[in-house]
Amino acid sequence: MPDKDRDGTLPGRERKRLALARQHGYLNATGQGRRLLLKAFGLWCWVLKIPMTWFERATPRSSYGSLHLDFLTTGNRLTVAGQAEMRSLGADRRPRVRVMVCAHEVSWEHVRFDEIERFASAAYRAATRIGNYEENRPKLVRIEGRRPARILPMEIPRAASG
Repeated sequence: MPDKDRDGTLPGRERKRLALARQHGYLNATGQGRRLLLKAFGLWCWVLKIPMTWFERATPRSSYGSLHLDFLTTGNRLTVAGQAEMRSLGADRRPRVRVMVCAHEVSWEHVRFDEIERFASAAYRAATRIGNYEENRPKLVRIEGRRPARILPMEIPRAASG
């Protein structure tokens, strides 16, 4: 896939940010062109079947941000061990990072922005580590075989003759 977006709609700064995201595995989604950038990066992650990892500032001048990791671009989900590792990533951070974890996505809130790139890299590595994800297949339930139905004779109503 070429190093720029498919239709060339991104301006130069966003194209550079997208190229860096493809190198590192996570996207810095701060700034005005955020929606187009997230869309282009999400499409790239979906094509490669890798988890989409991106971060943004809480407010334009905040020293804190949020980090998001989505498995919806893959055919996988986090295992129980993977979910536990994602929770533990934010546990050692000061101030306390709030984490929300489910099988298909993880988000960390209140992450110091000067540490967020290292944190994004660690989260991406943990998400793609073997044993932390599994194929997203539905759990099949065994249905017992049924016996053939018994045919019950029914009386056909007849019209009364007069």
